[in-house]
Amino acid sequence: MMSLRDEIRYRILKHYTLSGFAEMIGMPYSTLQSVLNNIEGASVSNLKKIARGLNIPLDALISNDDINDNAHYSPILARAMHELSKEDLKKIEEITALYLKQKEGHDQ
Repeated sequence: MMSLRDEIRYRILKHYTLSGFAEMIGMPYSTLQSVLNNIEGASVSNLKKIARGLNIPLDALISNDDINDNAHYSPILARAMHELSKEDLKKIEEITALYLKQKEGHDQ
């Protein structure tokens, strides 16, 4: 089993460079490196940014629970959460709800 540091690093590097991920979540690259080198000493604020960027719950990030569960991860959705306005996210949510409702009708 990988260490928590290695798990987080692996998750980031699956879809981004470390510097690209740091930029996406609004964290200096040097801060991301520091957090990865000392997760236990990281601030809650920085851990929240990383968890949001990875689209996983903060408690999963800290406890290493379900960090390998790809059902919770979408790099596109993670990027959307950081780059789109609240109005755009609301529209996406509405479109998704309509899509799921339509799909539900076809599956029956």
